[in-house]
Amino acid sequence: MPDELSVDVFTELGRVTWAAIKLEDYVEGLCSHIDPANPRTDRRQVSTKIRDAQRVLAARTRSATRDEAAEWLEHARQAIERRNAAMHATPIVWVGRKHAEERLGPRRDAS
Repeated sequence: MPDELSVDVFTELGRVTWAAIKLEDYVEGLCSHIDPANPRTDRRQVSTKIRDAQRVLAARTRSATRDEAAEWLEHARQAIERRNAAMHATPIVWVGRKHAEERLGPRRDAS
């Protein structure tokens, strides 16, 4: 079938998906060190955990470590936002009229 994706494309999608899963794990781990919560009962979304950890960091005395953690969390927040946009998007494949007619046959109301 011509619309199926190649094995190479699926392999790369798998790599991106796995990296996205791991990023969330790393972020949750860092957030739990900054703003401790019981992982068994903490049901906050990762974006909320990041925001809460950023607030805790902002209240701490400035240091190179604090600034590095805050910068890393901001980059992670942006990456997760982009990841969510890509992973949870609805893929759309545009099929032009000519291509559609080749695959489906002419429209019934066509002259």
